[in-house]
Amino acid sequence: MGLSLASGGHLTHGYKISFSGFLYKSVSYDVDENGLLDYDVIKELAIREKPKVIICGYSAYSRIINWAKFREIADACGAYLMADIAHISGLIIAGVHPSPVPYADIITTTTHKTLRGVRGAIIMTNNDELAKKIDRWVFPGYQGGPLFHAIAGKAVAFGEALLPSFKEYGKCVVENSKEFAQAFLDKGVSIVSGGTDNHLFTINVYKSYGISGKDAEMLLGKFNITVNKNTVPFDTLSPMVASGIRLGSAAMTSRKFSKWNQLAQIIDTILRSHKTILENKTLTYNLKKQVKVLTKEFPIITVYR
Repeated sequence: MGLSLASGGHLTHGYKISFSGFLYKSVSYDVDENGLLDYDVIKELAIREKPKVIICGYSAYSRIINWAKFREIADACGAYLMADIAHISGLIIAGVHPSPVPYADIITTTTHKTLRGVRGAIIMTNNDELAKKIDRWVFPGYQGGPLFHAIAGKAVAFGEALLPSFKEYGKCVVENSKEFAQAFLDKGVSIVSGGTDNHLFTINVYKSYGISGKDAEMLLGKFNITVNKNTVPFDTLSPMVASGIRLGSAAMTSRKFSKWNQLAQIIDTILRSHKTILENKTLTYNLKKQVKVLTKEFPIITVYR
């Protein structure tokens, strides 16, 4: 049982085109009309459906997750609790998001995203029986030979995560995300759940600008601004088109980026004039130039101390 794709869950949390959706019987829960998790409603669903595993932790949910509530829900229906912290593991390490360690039976994470390492993954459990089964299925079940360059990259990332500066990075990621989101809210833009408590947020561009997430992603890409289309709760468009775009602060925070209001203004200008902007050569040139100046002002940092 996992959060639906439209509400911010991941494909692998039971969506029909994922292995988790067609190899297993999947049940989804949703956010409420305010874009928030309703733990009482989720508990009622869990007791009724009796899932073997409940997944919490998401790919597009911008609020703090109450792990203790999910532990209570899992216990009420006899389910294992799996926390997918792929997006927020770096924030947890930095101490700006609560940890699921006291509550979850299994914790999974990637080693990139807010952890800021190479692409990879970790599976953690303090249950010896589950650990044996997981180890057996990782190898020889799924995994081939080890990638030593990836192992080295993870070691570097873990070393950086132990530094005091990583806590400051995590704090800044959240502060910057809130500032970035507020800049859009001040312009009357619709943001799922009305804001953010973590590193990301989702804008309903279809409602705010009359453009689909897919078209917004492609248009912003022409200005060298990278976002991705994303569904919004109760989306009327298909996931391949989507009504939203997802924005985050982690990568630019790593570059010490500070001009969030200016960036929001650039994105807002592009999306508000999406029907004609590419025909306006002067405006297009000026906006591209602003983006280029910003990227030069805040270059990629290769060593964190």
